[in-house]
Amino acid sequence: MVSFPIDWRADPFKSRSWMHHFSSLRWLNSSYSYLLTLSILTSFYKFHCEKKIKNPYYNEVRGDHTAAVRLGVLISIEKEYGAHADSSIKNIVRRLIVQEIKNLQSDKMYRSGHNHGLMVDLALLNLVLDCPEYQSRVNLELVLERSAKTLDAMWHASGLTKEHSVSYQEYNLPLTIEYFEILEKLNVESLASVNLKNVVTESRKFLGYALKGSGEYFPLGDSFRLPNENILNKVFGQGEAKSARELLMPYSKEEGVYCNKNFFIFRKTVKGRKVHFAATCCWDSHNHKQNDDLSFCLEVDGVTIFDDPGYTEFLPWESVKRLQSEVSHSTITASRVQWGDVRFPNGKSSVLNSQYDALGFSLLMSMERYDGFKVVREVQFNGDILTVADQVVGQGFYDLKFNRKLVLGPEIVINSGGLGTFEIEDINGRKIAELQMEEESPVVSSVQLSESEFVLADRKLVKSTQVIISENIPVVDGSLESDGSFVFPSLKLKLARSF
Repeated sequence: MVSFPIDWRADPFKSRSWMHHFSSLRWLNSSYSYLLTLSILTSFYKFHCEKKIKNPYYNEVRGDHTAAVRLGVLISIEKEYGAHADSSIKNIVRRLIVQEIKNLQSDKMYRSGHNHGLMVDLALLNLVLDCPEYQSRVNLELVLERSAKTLDAMWHASGLTKEHSVSYQEYNLPLTIEYFEILEKLNVESLASVNLKNVVTESRKFLGYALKGSGEYFPLGDSFRLPNENILNKVFGQGEAKSARELLMPYSKEEGVYCNKNFFIFRKTVKGRKVHFAATCCWDSHNHKQNDDLSFCLEVDGVTIFDDPGYTEFLPWESVKRLQSEVSHSTITASRVQWGDVRFPNGKSSVLNSQYDALGFSLLMSMERYDGFKVVREVQFNGDILTVADQVVGQGFYDLKFNRKLVLGPEIVINSGGLGTFEIEDINGRKIAELQMEEESPVVSSVQLSESEFVLADRKLVKSTQVIISENIPVVDGSLESDGSFVFPSLKLKLARSF
């Protein structure tokens, strides 16, 4: 009898990685004896199919990815023991597969528009392709229709992800390629409007521009800092293992701008300095959505000055949610009111406009995550000065306090110089830049240094990084413009002459 050493009902987050691994059955080892394998599978069948003991990783939406993996494992076991003299394993596996097919076609186990939904459909399509004896049990029309809707909800027409993330542009790429390859083998037409060529081309460009000189991605959205070179080699490689930088050429090295309504990335040598800037402002769905609208990162000559705290699934749930929330990003938060629930996107977070030349760029972003007013951010870089200007437009914000947060890279040192001025040094004590709020502003009641969680390249590791938070109060006399809008004190980062 296989027992569960962790009570997933008592602590669902702490045990979810373990439960996914356990329930997927991918740990079953080919070196196990026939009788041990039979015992495990029989116990699994009795627990889930006969006793029907509740396990959300078996037939509920939380276990969609788990079930997709498990179906593949069961098919492999059936093939391995298909010619065995004793039919016991083959019989129990067949019963498990039949039940798995029912689960994976159930509405309660399907996340439409989500990469997990696509994984479920891929599991069923692979079953139809490789195991025709089960084909009659799969409603192919259902799978083709819902997978098409999911694909169209995952990708913009340009091939950009709607999942707000560098990593999920990468992660969803091979899944989408596999989907179209299976349909071709099954000789069926795709019902999706997604163009695979656009997805592949846009992925290479977006990922290439998001790749920093260090070999890490800007961690915008639910993104990991390290590229998944296994995925990149599978998609872009030609048999020889290469680095992400090589695979994403020419975009991983070329100078220029990547821009759309979701992301803006600028990479250029300006006055001898290698400047790499990235910003995001989008809200297309609830999938992998972080409240990082208006956030930006800046790297100069390999030194990361502004950064994003990053994403990990290896923390307690409350910490994961905090990293995803607006309080953890370089954006604007207001007292007593919350950003709109990510489950109900209004599509009103967007990059509005951008321009660039040999000396820098200008960028305009707008987000309407608050009810009744919007926040507009303009970022300009001109040679050696980065300016951030923020403005609140609308009604109902006059009795609120606004916090503006800047997340700094963990390898720099910040020293306060008073009057909203900060000196920024690298770890060797060299001056990198000076950051200054607008002096003697009547609407800044406090500017302070604090600390925040920061996910490292090894996403199992978290450290602290410094943040700067300023409190701004629109109700002060004279702080409002003639049109009723509120303009925050400007932020100016002036780079040192050399470092």
